[in-house]
Parts: sequence; C-alpha cells; structure tokens
Amino acid sequence: MPGFFKIGNNKVEFKKEPVSPEIQTENWLKVEAAIQKGKTRIVWLRPLLVAASFVLIAATSIWIFLQYENRNLYLTEVKTLSGEIKRITLPDGSFVVLNANSVLKVPKVWKESGKRNVWIEGEAYFTVAKKKVTGDIFIVHTKDVDIEVLGTRFNVNTRNDQSTVALEEGKVQLAVKAITSSKADKKEQPVVMKPGEVAVVNKNDVVKLDADSTINMYSGWARNEFHFNYTSMTEVARLIQDTYGYSVVISDSSLWQAKISGELRAGNIEDMAKVLEVILKRKITIKNKTLVIGQ
Repeated sequence: MPGFFKIGNNKVEFKKEPVSPEIQTENWLKVEAAIQKGKTRIVWLRPLLVAASFVLIAATSIWIFLQYENRNLYLTEVKTLSGEIKRITLPDGSFVVLNANSVLKVPKVWKESGKRNVWIEGEAYFTVAKKKVTGDIFIVHTKDVDIEVLGTRFNVNTRNDQSTVALEEGKVQLAVKAITSSKADKKEQPVVMKPGEVAVVNKNDVVKLDADSTINMYSGWARNEFHFNYTSMTEVARLIQDTYGYSVVISDSSLWQAKISGELRAGNIEDMAKVLEVILKRKITIKNKTLVIGQ
C-alpha cells in the first residue's frame, strides 16, 4: 500500500517496503529446490558454470556500483528557492523545516523498521520522532558528518564549507574522524553532543565543540527571526544571499565592517531591507535581485 509524507498542506507519495520476510524465505526455498533438482546437469556443465559465475560476479559488482552511484534514483528530493521555507512531515512523524536554497532527500521506499536516513544540503531544522518500541535511529547525512539521533530537536547548516549542528533538545552522535574542543584538547570518536552545544565540522572532518547559551538563535530563521551579536555586514550580506538569493552592494565600503547586535523579524527581503534601514540609518533600495545600501 502506498503512503504519504506531507510538505505543508500537500502530500507526496512514497512506497513502503514491498516484500515481506516470509515471501523472501519462500522464494529462496524455491531457488534451492530448483538447484537440487538440477544437480546432475550441474556436474556436466561445471566448466561452463564456473565461467558463467565470473560473469555473474562481475555483473553483480557493476550493478552494486551503479546502485551506489545512482542513489538519487531512489530518493525523493524536496527543494526550496530563494526566500522560500518549506515545512515537511515525514512518514515516521518527524518534522523538518527546510530553509531557503536547500535540498532534503528522503527514500522513496520508507521502511517500517530499521535506520531512518535522510540527506540535507543547505539548512534545516529537525524535530525527530522517537520510536519508543524499536528505538530505530534517525540519521541525517551531510557532506561532512552523519548525525545519529533517537528523538531530538536540532538545526543543521551545511553552508560555507562546513557543517554546523546546534542541539536544542535530546542527544545526538556525530560520526566524524577527529575532535578538537575548547573544553579539552583530546580526540574522541564518536562525538556525543548534549543540549545547548554547537558542533562545527570542517571539510577535514575536524570538529569544534562548544556550549552556547544562545542555542535557539541557530534555528531562529524557522520562525523568521534573526539574531545578531556584533555581526559584521559581511556576514549579514552572506545571510541575505543564502536566505533570499539577493546580493548586497554598499556605497560606503567602510560600512562592511559595521557590527550589528540585536534581534529582528523578517519574513521576506522587503522586511529585511526596512529593518536594516532603521539600524544602519541608510537608504536601501531593491533592484535586480540586489540590495543597494546608499550613503
């Protein structure tokens, strides 16, 4: 029977695992019976079967390789555009808020039991449903790290050549190679995070793990909230590019080093421009996917 997961108010169809263990066992028994029945023929054709076995092994290896290389053929992609946020309910009841310019990939065949795997490029906020009976692990894959959870709330950002994981609730385990922490200079594998901690994983699989009292600021975008703490205009411009797809031009180049602190709400690029006008005391115009900050 087909099932669905929700993207906002829309339903996306997925398929449940099609073959039960009982049917698989029955099929194997039939194969073994056929082999036993044809034993005499196998003796006479042994040289041919040996050669054929190599062909079968080679073909199987190629097939496995192609399955790995074409993994995306078996995944459903959910994409967001500039300035777009999508809210997705997965088949297991887990909830994902997908930030702008991001991609979430989920299996087309969603298993009833076993590990639950999803892939993220960009930024997303996860509320993972805990399977109380089976305790099946939920794994979020990024280019830098695999995040294993049972039930928790956390934000993942894979932009700017690193993966940042901010844990609000529960416990997660990071599958990485090395760790350096401001708390202690040591190596540990795997990395287990506690609520209120932020892990930054660079492209060399090196992790910086720290506590952050403002942990909720990392997922503020999911509520159209932005938190700045002596944030430079260079970083603000990068955020605007990532979130809305707009570049920033500043007439006074010295303004790039200006620092912004505080919290603001902005549901779209127009709201962001109005707030920045007040903070910077500069006229801001929007033209051709560009935010122009005047003198």
